[in-house]
Amino acid sequence: MPQAVALWDAVAEVGGTASLAPERRVLALLREMGLRNESITRSVATSLLRAGQAAEAARALQPFEDSADPATQVALGETATATGRFAAAEARFRKALAAEPDWPEAHLGLGILRLTEGRPGEAQPWLEKAVERDPGLAQAWNGLGVVRAQAGNVHGAIEA
Repeated sequence: MPQAVALWDAVAEVGGTASLAPERRVLALLREMGLRNESITRSVATSLLRAGQAAEAARALQPFEDSADPATQVALGETATATGRFAAAEARFRKALAAEPDWPEAHLGLGILRLTEGRPGEAQPWLEKAVERDPGLAQAWNGLGVVRAQAGNVHGAIEA
């Protein structure tokens, strides 16, 4: 029971501190308890990825590579993009879209992937689909601004 309380406390702190100690504590407790929790692991991996720890995030998500959950596939795609595994990233985002064709984060992921690959023209339609599906998705608007600026469309970049 004390481990369950410690896990709960650590999960509550994920993303809430400058340190990654809570994230690492959650992963350690899940291992110690012999638990596989996809949702918690995905949240922790996303926090690690945002903190620049892409390889650690990828390791955390590895047990869930066969997941049918589009959110997990997007997280796997994001870590693959961040670690330079572009073909794997595309496969993950497309698997998410096969399960949920309107999933805005999967469209965003493909757009960011194309930007990362230096293919802004191919990024634009994916980013536009992301903002159509979720107009509040700031990352997609930011990416669209980058694409438009690179194309010389300063007014469109500012608008995005």
